[in-house]
Amino acid sequence: MNELGYVSDPPTQLGFLNAQMQRIQRVIIDIGMHVGKKFPAESPFAAGEQVTPHSAREFYGCYCGLPADQLDSEMVRYLSLPGQAICYKLGERVWLNGRENARKGMVMHSI
Repeated sequence: MNELGYVSDPPTQLGFLNAQMQRIQRVIIDIGMHVGKKFPAESPFAAGEQVTPHSAREFYGCYCGLPADQLDSEMVRYLSLPGQAICYKLGERVWLNGRENARKGMVMHSI
């Protein structure tokens, strides 16, 4: 919708950017919790600390603006569906790459 010009007024633009940022946060949370990673040492949030369900919820809440009950629901989702956020982002990249190649007239081969 952004590329088609439907994300033009400031509130809609902020919502669009917030949704994009949430998707990146979900990848960080998904990988961190399920693989046992730590927040980067240079992170402004919990630098060098283990990503736990509690710290992931706090991290997500600091940067996404969702209400507490929705944060809880999101955390249950990430704990119960390992890899979901990562698969979404990888799939998005494949679609965006395919569209870009189509615009350039390139032939796509099956994966």
